[in-house]
Amino acid sequence: HTAHQLEVSPLECLVFEDSFNGVIAAKAARMKVIAIPEPLSYPQTRFDIADIKLKNLSEFNTLHWETLNS
Repeated sequence: HTAHQLEVSPLECLVFEDSFNGVIAAKAARMKVIAIPEPLSYPQTRFDIADIKLKNLSEFNTLHWETLNS
């Protein structure tokens, strides 16, 4: 819905998400997803469906960006 409102393709969207349901929704919309789950949930393998899983937003760097755009 948001991609439509922004008039962009979901394939051109990058989502930062902290909830598993949000990760599922973004992947279902064919968006790239970076999961940043709460610390107690980080070890859960269910977040591995995200394109990238980070412990916090400050870990995001140029290499991640390049990986997503390759």
